[in-house]
Amino acid sequence: MICLGSNTTNPEGNVQIHGEMNIPTGLPAPYDANFNPVAPSGAVGAKIWLVLAADVDCVGSGEVDQLGLQADPTHMLAWNPAAYLFEGNLIAYQYSAEVSEDLDSDNPDSEDADADTAAPQTNGNGNNGNGKDGHH
Repeated sequence: MICLGSNTTNPEGNVQIHGEMNIPTGLPAPYDANFNPVAPSGAVGAKIWLVLAADVDCVGSGEVDQLGLQADPTHMLAWNPAAYLFEGNLIAYQYSAEVSEDLDSDNPDSEDADADTAAPQTNGNGNNGNGKDGHH
């Protein structure tokens, strides 16, 4: 689970969550059950949900293992699906890691030794609607 952001609803019950975030993997991640097509649907993609802030731990321990994964990752604390907004379609995000100049400097055929930054490439549509304090 990756927490993408949080905010509080306005008096009309609308919420906006925006900004930039470094997601260190593609979505879905290789360890996600939705990474490979599974019969009968064959659907592949990440699920993005808007949930109550009280129902999720978006901090975890902060400790990272050798693979760069959190030792005590973010997780759900409670399950109140009647209060959540679920995905309408699955999302695919292609992660592009930064390219180090050191890696390219040994390659005379390299066209661009400058570092590239991750650029999200998504497809699919999410749900819109009213919600309470939440994380997306």
